[in-house]
Amino acid sequence: MPDAAPPTYEAWLDWVFTGPPPSSDDLWDEAAGRPAAWPLTYCTRLFGAPGFLRTAYSDAQVREGLWGLPNAWELPALLWPDELPWDHRKACLEAMYTLFTDLFALNDYEGTCFMWWDMLRWFDRTCDPRVPALMAQVLDRILRLPDEECQHAALHGLGHLPEAHRTAPLAAYLTRTQLAPEVRAYAERALAGKVL
Repeated sequence: MPDAAPPTYEAWLDWVFTGPPPSSDDLWDEAAGRPAAWPLTYCTRLFGAPGFLRTAYSDAQVREGLWGLPNAWELPALLWPDELPWDHRKACLEAMYTLFTDLFALNDYEGTCFMWWDMLRWFDRTCDPRVPALMAQVLDRILRLPDEECQHAALHGLGHLPEAHRTAPLAAYLTRTQLAPEVRAYAERALAGKVL
């Protein structure tokens, strides 16, 4: 925000889940000449304790807000390049595990769970290689959750990562003996990088 202090965390939550999309000026730190850091900090806080969303907002508001974070709020642009400190970006990615355990495992919000990692993809070549490596670690942890929707989302996310990062967790997943045939087939497609 070039000319004003960031909103409080509580005001930001209402902005995300009930308000209009932010403008480009809202998301830019003019003095630093880079994206503003506060949205990343707030996302990390939200992902680390998301359970309150289930009662604070309607399902439709939660879904719309969560879709807005990677899109209107440009979360991938805060995570993938190395413009913001790695420790902050790392904390946000690691907090996404709790987003799955404490929110998506209870409600997938009409496909938001499945599409989460797809929406975080980054197509610019200027990216920090630590990001996909850490994503793979988080997704590997999500694959171990009992919730099938979370597992499916993790398979989807891994399928979009580079082969060097997706192979080990997917190969380990495929050693499980209790996989349904359709789940095994999808995991094999993810291993081959052929998910949509």
